[in-house]
Amino acid sequence: MKNLLKMKLLFGFVLLLVFSSNVSPATAAVMQLKNPGVFIAETVSAPEAIDPATDYESFGSGLNELFYETLVDYVGNSATDLEGVLATSWVVSADGLQYNFTLREGVTFHDGVTFNAYIMKYSLDRMVIMNDHWGPAWMIQQAIVGGPAIMGMDDVNLTEAETFVTGGAFVVLDEYLFQINLATVYTPFLYAMAYRVGAAISPKAIAENAPADYTTDGDDQFGMLDLNAWFPGVADADLRGYLGLAVDHDLAISGVVPSSPADSDNSHDWIVDHEAGTGPYSLVDLDPGTLIECTKYNGWWNAANFAEHSPDQILIKSVNEVATRILDIKGGDADNVYVPTTHASEIVDVDTREVLPSLEDDIDVYIGPTFTVMFFGLNMNETLPAQFISEASDSAYDHTLWDKMDDPAYGSASADNPFSALKFRQAFTLAFDYDTFIDAVTNGFAERMEGVIPNGMFGHHDQLVEDGFLPEFDPDAAQALFEAVNWTGDITIGFNQGNEVRRQGSLLLATTINDMGIGINVNVLEMAWPTYLRAVRGRQLPIFFLGWAPDYADPDNYAAPFLHGDYGIYAPRIDYNNSAVNQLIEDAAIEQNTTARELMYFDLEEMAAKDYAFIYAYQAQRFTVVRSWIQGFAESGSLNPMSSRANYQYLDKYMEPVTSDPVTTTTTTGTEPETTTEDDDGTPGFEFAAIFIAATFAAIYARKRRR
Repeated sequence: MKNLLKMKLLFGFVLLLVFSSNVSPATAAVMQLKNPGVFIAETVSAPEAIDPATDYESFGSGLNELFYETLVDYVGNSATDLEGVLATSWVVSADGLQYNFTLREGVTFHDGVTFNAYIMKYSLDRMVIMNDHWGPAWMIQQAIVGGPAIMGMDDVNLTEAETFVTGGAFVVLDEYLFQINLATVYTPFLYAMAYRVGAAISPKAIAENAPADYTTDGDDQFGMLDLNAWFPGVADADLRGYLGLAVDHDLAISGVVPSSPADSDNSHDWIVDHEAGTGPYSLVDLDPGTLIECTKYNGWWNAANFAEHSPDQILIKSVNEVATRILDIKGGDADNVYVPTTHASEIVDVDTREVLPSLEDDIDVYIGPTFTVMFFGLNMNETLPAQFISEASDSAYDHTLWDKMDDPAYGSASADNPFSALKFRQAFTLAFDYDTFIDAVTNGFAERMEGVIPNGMFGHHDQLVEDGFLPEFDPDAAQALFEAVNWTGDITIGFNQGNEVRRQGSLLLATTINDMGIGINVNVLEMAWPTYLRAVRGRQLPIFFLGWAPDYADPDNYAAPFLHGDYGIYAPRIDYNNSAVNQLIEDAAIEQNTTARELMYFDLEEMAAKDYAFIYAYQAQRFTVVRSWIQGFAESGSLNPMSSRANYQYLDKYMEPVTSDPVTTTTTTGTEPETTTEDDDGTPGFEFAAIFIAATFAAIYARKRRR
């Protein structure tokens, strides 16, 4: 039998055959299919929440791809081509400010409610006025009529919420005609709408599970928004019908309390761990950190296109031990597992990237570039909790001697946090051994992250290291800066539980600094995913290791979250706020000239690099491990860089029955036998410089010829 190395190009599917010797057919037997009809995935961690209006982390986002649908979504594995989902077609006005959608008829939610334009407006309005500052709403709010005003508010009262929902951003033209109006031209708007923040959600589910307790004040300016105020002029009976509500439902109960993100006292508790979507799978049970169970929704509008052997049930297990996950994929007890690249050699030859001969009949591996970037955030807030950073009694740190950022106009560092000193942060960036990390920790399945905009995307600056804006590893220079700043004490690096790459990367950085013997003791702390996110969002950790996957493939989706000090995601958490960088981000987002826009991103990357707000660690490669009986993985769109979850509905879990002894069948996994009984390209207004063109965006599909 010969190895077959298939390089499946996401934009062109080119096949490359590589032959080598292998285990002979006489010495190996193909394992029979286990758990037919059930897709079992094993990973680490758990979702923080699955409300599409507030969830903004990869685990929950991936789940929401199963439960919820948007007006548009990506075609297959393309990062640029869109197709209608809940919309069948759309027209954009000549000035780029108005989008008119014809909606799909015959779509039902998992609770039986029929989708229409009133529900689409309810869903998007709900997301905007909830105004979760740690959530994904910003990507829509920044562009729509009235959205920037809401985005800038700490608390949205009832008057402000009503002004927005009746202000013309989202308009019902007819039962299946829907309009969105922008305040300013925003090039990647449709792509932002493909993220699940733009999902339709059942009003019946939200209203019938409305928050029982929520904050009000004396003049009732804060509370739940009445549906009559929401849809003025619509008769009560008609409104109940459009929204799928009971004929006697009290329209004062919309289920939506403005300014009520998941961690506030106005929490929409029910939707945190329940779902109310139209997607191909529905949620049966969610036990965070243990097991998530989903079932096929046979009422899905697109059910005719389920794969013939698509799984009826999905089980997503949290298994923190790498060894256990690898044993389960080898033994066929899981169909897909998270294998960190630290352990890639247990699955593939890391030099040839071919599946190991002992596994080639049972396991497929998909390898290729992604837009996912990994970094350390350096927290420059004025004060930090003592349990994460503690200055030694004999420390000689004098904050008045050190600037906070490259521009002295931003003032001197904080007396209570050395990371507020530019030179202290610079020392950390010099102390990280980038090459060793990529070679030894990721086994070469990564490249150096160079600025916030990833390689392969329009606006990427590929000379930040070469031109000296970003540092190389230089422990001597780092030590000299540490000694100059003269802060001593204990510092904790945080990372999420079960992430072996981040654990080893954190240890690599900590060891380098600890070995300097300069009175700085760096510890590493593993935290459960929800706990870790709360600590990062609460601005508590002095240094944390995190990643960012794209919501939509445009540089604004990196520049704004990382670097905009007012409405960014990471910048506010680390107290990074450079007004010149902010202005460039805002200008670049609406610039229509491609050349001018690219130069803006180059300029802001160079400017931000001088402030040393992050250690730019690496840009990840895809390393997806599935059982060979999971068929159609590449063709299903499961390799799309915009997606966090496989398209289970288009996968076949199937293999031809294996003829075996009628009493027992002996199969081989590794060397241990076991006895059994039985995964600007032409789109108007979208500016890419050949994103992942065929030769670059190759998913190396390492597998073997089936028997």
